[in-house]
Amino acid sequence: VRMTAPTVDDTTRNALVYVDIANAAAKPGMYLQGSIAVGAQAALVVPQTALVLRDGRDYLFEITDSSGSVAPGAKSVIQRSVVTGRRVGDWVEIREGIAGDASLVAGGGAFLKDGDIVSVTPKI
Repeated sequence: VRMTAPTVDDTTRNALVYVDIANAAAKPGMYLQGSIAVGAQAALVVPQTALVLRDGRDYLFEITDSSGSVAPGAKSVIQRSVVTGRRVGDWVEIREGIAGDASLVAGGGAFLKDGDIVSVTPKI
C-alpha cells in the first residue's frame, strides 16, 4: 500500500487505496480487485445514549446495590469517567474506566447525578 485516501465512506466503509504492483504485466487502464485482510479485535461497546458528556469528559452511570436502607432491592448509580474509542453507528467503544460486566444506565443519564437511587427496569 503506497497511499490511502483521507476519508472513508461511512455507509459502505469503502476507501480509495493506491498500491504498487511489482509485476509489469499490469497496463494502464486495467482494473484490479483485491482485498486487505484486517484483524478483528474484541471491544467493550455501549450505546451512544448511555454516554453523558459533562465538563468535556465522557461518563457512564454504573448501577450498584444501594448502601442505605432506602427500600429493599434499591439500586444506586455511580458516575464513572471513561475513555472512549471508535464509534460505529450508534455504538461507542469504551477503552478504559468501566469493567466489562458492569450494569449500566442505557439512557437518560443526563438526568442523574452520582449516588442517585434508581429503579431498574430490564430492557425487553
